[in-house]
Parts: sequence; C-alpha cells; structure tokens
Amino acid sequence: MFQLSKLKIIEQIIEEWIYCYPSRTLSQEKIEILKEQHYQNLRDDMRGVVSGIVSAPAWICREIDLEEGANWFLVVATCLDLIHSNKEGKIITKYTDHFHNNLG
Repeated sequence: MFQLSKLKIIEQIIEEWIYCYPSRTLSQEKIEILKEQHYQNLRDDMRGVVSGIVSAPAWICREIDLEEGANWFLVVATCLDLIHSNKEGKIITKYTDHFHNNLG
C-alpha cells in the first residue's frame, strides 16, 4: 500500500514537470524527492525487490521518449537526466547510467 501511494506522488511530480513545458522546471524539493526515489530504486534493485518494475503510464513514456511500458526505475532516472540536462545546457546521463550499470 505504501509503495503504491509513493508511486502516485512520483507520478504527480513527473506529471507536473511534463506540463511545465517548455521550461520544465521543478522545485528543488521535488527534484530531491525524485533523487531519493532513484537511489531507493537502485538499492531495491540490488536487493532483488521488484516493485519498481511496474510499467509507467504510456503517455509519460511517450513524453520523455521512452518505449511504452518502460518501468518506473527507468522513468525516474530518465526524468532526472532530462531535468539536469536542461539545467546544465548539455546532455546528462548520470542517472540512467546508474540504472544501466546496476543491471550490467
């Protein structure tokens, strides 16, 4: 139950970020929530906890150029990369690299 409500909060933050187009900014507090979720996802993945492999909504996947059915682990990592890429003015893959390195 807790995991589901946490996922809803993450979804609402990402939805807010998507709807802020073209600026796509979030408060530092909301970015920190996404980062905390990302690092929790990495810890969960290493421990074999699979709650994050639930598929994200198709429209969110389309908005961030992921295949429909992408899991929440990848969605959160991709959003963080996009947020930081926008802030830095260059492509950042730090968070998706964590995700891919963890799987490899």
